[in-house]
Amino acid sequence: MADHSSHSTRSPRRLWVIYAAGGVFLLAAFYISLTNGAFDMSVADIAKTLLRIDPNPDYDLVVFDFRLPRIVLGLLVGYALGIAGAVVQGVTRNGLADPGILGIHAGAGLAVVLFMFLFQDQLAGTGFTAVMARPMFGVAGGIVAVACIYYFAREQGKLDPQRLILVGIATASGFGALTLYLSLKMNPKDYEAAAVWLAGSIYGANWAFVASMLPWVVVLPVLIWLRSSVLDVMQLGRTARKALARRLRRKRKCCSYAASAWLLPV
Repeated sequence: MADHSSHSTRSPRRLWVIYAAGGVFLLAAFYISLTNGAFDMSVADIAKTLLRIDPNPDYDLVVFDFRLPRIVLGLLVGYALGIAGAVVQGVTRNGLADPGILGIHAGAGLAVVLFMFLFQDQLAGTGFTAVMARPMFGVAGGIVAVACIYYFAREQGKLDPQRLILVGIATASGFGALTLYLSLKMNPKDYEAAAVWLAGSIYGANWAFVASMLPWVVVLPVLIWLRSSVLDVMQLGRTARKALARRLRRKRKCCSYAASAWLLPV
């Protein structure tokens, strides 16, 4: 009883320590990102700019057009990857699973590289269509990847977590091979752009990209929260899961699609 009591009091304390450490790290990253760069700014300059005290056009440009969009977009991407990773680990019952293990990233990357290989010259520029064309192709490629993974992972109408992981790894390898083949057929300029896209970058982030993620940030966490109890049930033993097999399969699919949808805008 004493051990159980000490463990129950220790867990919330440890959780709050993790929250506090994460908050300190977040504030430090926020400070470094706002004040350091090609155009250094002091904390006083940042505060005056944010509070609109003696506005300076140069400071406004650096803070509101360059640095803040990158910071906010980075936070949203990390938030999305964290939630998607937790859902993927719950669905696959594998604590080492990560959001990219199911091959969704590889499908999105293949679609973007294919778009750049075929249409990049026709959509050069900085307009809305040119900027959003690649993300939309990435979303389409991710959806195709999800459909392929679920098609090959199902066996007699059932979806086994281990089979899902193996199919995801195989699918990612196949999409990755096709992506590499197309990349080698590109001209050097497009290849460099494709490599930066596949590696991930927030260098060109602006408020339009932030706004494009807001619907996902608002809707999907609510859906996942409403299905969070299903992730707990998935961690039970085989006997308990069999008693809820039919409902569990349906809700597991819902959680998987929600996690996949989280990954697509990222």
